[in-house]
Amino acid sequence: MDNYNSQWVSLHIRDHLKDGEITVQNTVIEGGEFHNPEDRRKSLTEEDIDEMKISSDGIGEISARGRRGSEGRLDLFHGDTKICELHWENRGGEYENLVEVLDESDKYRIEHGGWSPQAGPLGHVFVDISAAKKK
Repeated sequence: MDNYNSQWVSLHIRDHLKDGEITVQNTVIEGGEFHNPEDRRKSLTEEDIDEMKISSDGIGEISARGRRGSEGRLDLFHGDTKICELHWENRGGEYENLVEVLDESDKYRIEHGGWSPQAGPLGHVFVDISAAKKK
């Protein structure tokens, strides 16, 4: 990988919901660009990412890169219900590498992990979405 692509992140969103699909909306990226996970030479726009649909028991992959990292956010929806906002940053700001789940609905269980907290590429981030246990 050349220096332009040295700071990368790959979000693996896994849909463990029994019905419906997860959709991506309101995608924003700063300081980098999205690319096709299967062909890193093919750039994707925020609008391309917003068209992503992840079927039940499926996996959606969103990849981004930039010489100095990237910062981005996107919302995940199940039907008309917002599941959460995902936010990542690896531009060497206040935090070396950061991935966080914001504004999460109590109807869903969201688990995330796998990335590197050290300076450098965030790497692979695994996000698992399932229904919350009924109380």
